[in-house]
Amino acid sequence: MTDTPRRIHIFDPTLRDGSPSPGVALHPAQKHETAHALERLGVDIIEAGFSIPSDGDVDCLTRIAREVRGPTIAPSPALEAAATRCLHVFTFAGAIHTEYMLRTTPDEVPASSVQAVKLACQSTDEPTRCSAPPRT
Repeated sequence: MTDTPRRIHIFDPTLRDGSPSPGVALHPAQKHETAHALERLGVDIIEAGFSIPSDGDVDCLTRIAREVRGPTIAPSPALEAAATRCLHVFTFAGAIHTEYMLRTTPDEVPASSVQAVKLACQSTDEPTRCSAPPRT
């Protein structure tokens, strides 16, 4: 019996996590250049940022979604131009963040993440894309 090789998907949050970092302020042209560099590297999913902060960010993210064709672009709700889209659910799980920001315990974090995915599946216009039950 042969095992089917597993594919590892490369997820890059540089354009989301890099922008709010202290001392970092990427201009739209730099974000655009970075997205194309990630595409050339073969990154599967680019978390392009948040589309809520400004019209300039929305324009930049839309341009990235239109031009970068290989990787999946997240966040999807604001990026109708993307060829493929995804929903990224992430929960901080550090001890201080869990206790003081989430006001929960480390043991409760996975269950709350599963609930978030279930809610997201019920809230999309194509819930069949979330047909697989969340794993804990």
